[in-house]
Amino acid sequence: MAEGGGGRKEHNEVHNAVIWKQRVDGELKSQAEWEENWGFLRGNEAAPAPTRTGDAASATGGRVPSDGGRSQSNKSEDERYQALLNRTKPPKEKYSRPVTTTHEVGWRPSLELFGVNHHGKVRDPDLWPDRP
Repeated sequence: MAEGGGGRKEHNEVHNAVIWKQRVDGELKSQAEWEENWGFLRGNEAAPAPTRTGDAASATGGRVPSDGGRSQSNKSEDERYQALLNRTKPPKEKYSRPVTTTHEVGWRPSLELFGVNHHGKVRDPDLWPDRP
């Protein structure tokens, strides 16, 4: 039978294994690059959360916090709230100096010494033609 385009393809197991190894290596490389580039999005997971096997006293080394163990969660919520409030501020309130070139343009005082709108065209309604 001639080798045209309609014949059955033969699969070489060695090539399939090499292709699979390349795909796995690529996935592992992508995973490592993601961790380096985007791992900060996970948050602070360096300190593992205490397990729920004991009460608050066993998790804090024998002493019970006055707020019942909620100080860390409230602290992170306060940080998130402050970050949210900071996003709504204009750049002059966020930063002490211009950070980008567009900030530099906006940081300067206005060039308009005489106002911008009160010198516009004044139209007299008596001069307009009457419409039937």
